[in-house]
Amino acid sequence: MRILLFILFIISYPIHASIYKCKVDDVLSFSQFPCSKDAVEIIVKTSATSYEAGFRKNTIYSRTVIDALVQLKQVIIDLKENKLKKRLLQKQLKNKISQLNNRANKNLGEFNHQELEDNKSEITSQFTKQIKMTQDTIDSLVHSKSSILYKINSQDNILEFEQHFSSNAQSHVQQIENILQSHEIHSKIKQQQDNLRLFQLNLNNELAHAKRQSQLSNDPASFEIKSTNIKNKYNEKIRFANNKISDLLKEEKLLYKSN
Repeated sequence: MRILLFILFIISYPIHASIYKCKVDDVLSFSQFPCSKDAVEIIVKTSATSYEAGFRKNTIYSRTVIDALVQLKQVIIDLKENKLKKRLLQKQLKNKISQLNNRANKNLGEFNHQELEDNKSEITSQFTKQIKMTQDTIDSLVHSKSSILYKINSQDNILEFEQHFSSNAQSHVQQIENILQSHEIHSKIKQQQDNLRLFQLNLNNELAHAKRQSQLSNDPASFEIKSTNIKNKYNEKIRFANNKISDLLKEEKLLYKSN
């Protein structure tokens, strides 16, 4: 049973982790901290997922990076909308001028040439103003995008996201959404890993305490009963945490498989 608990414990550790093995009152213990003077350090290594290895160094980012990614996502959406708006305004201007020219061509004898030019000038001025305002917004958004990317790329252990962006704005948004969802998944995994470490430490401590109590009372049988109850209590908690981690890893796998 103890070997099973140890296996469950180590598979939930990060890519590189140290675990200490030691005996406390003849009870074998495993802990993330040295638990006795003769503690033996065990280096646990697990392989990173292909996504971790190929896309970024960390899967849990700082609050600064997450906030910046949320901002970047919105900036990209706004950029796309304003570029579309600019193209639409340019198309509308072209159509308006074309309509005026067509009307003039149909009524050559009746249409005042100066009036035509005045109308064209007025319409052009109106649309040019709107187009310029839209372009100013685009320029501001481009500047914001560059600033946000710089903030992200300046963080430690953060891969340059722009290198992985395709030319498609919608793809940018999807990639950022994937990163944010992956961050949330791995934050939950870390929480479960922390729970596992706490369960293991509490299990070891309670077993050691029960062992000492049985020795003081010279009642070995009581330790067997207490240790069984203690193990059963924590086995269920450890099993639940590991199942949760497994489900979260499957969720991330589906996240990138569907994209």
